[in-house]
Amino acid sequence: MEVLRILDEKKLEELVSNMDDRIRMHDYSKEQLLLLIEDYVTINFQGMKYQTREAILNMICDAVNYYDIGKDLNWESIIAIREDLEDDLKEYVDEIISMHHN
Repeated sequence: MEVLRILDEKKLEELVSNMDDRIRMHDYSKEQLLLLIEDYVTINFQGMKYQTREAILNMICDAVNYYDIGKDLNWESIIAIREDLEDDLKEYVDEIISMHHN
């Protein structure tokens, strides 16, 4: 599924919430999760509501925490989105980075 094709932000928020639930239940393989995260980090975050950006970042934090995939993430993409975020949302990216280094 390509996240980029979802134009309705409300549907995107529902999808992210659903994914987060599935992450917590370990319902994805690591490979599936890495592909999904890559889709999410290539979205134009600037065009989204704060709430949607926060939900996506929270889902990525959960994925790194529950699946220990930090070493396999595309860090360039993660760091690139950080620069366009509000300071409090940057904390999510900082948390992802700190989980990877622990």
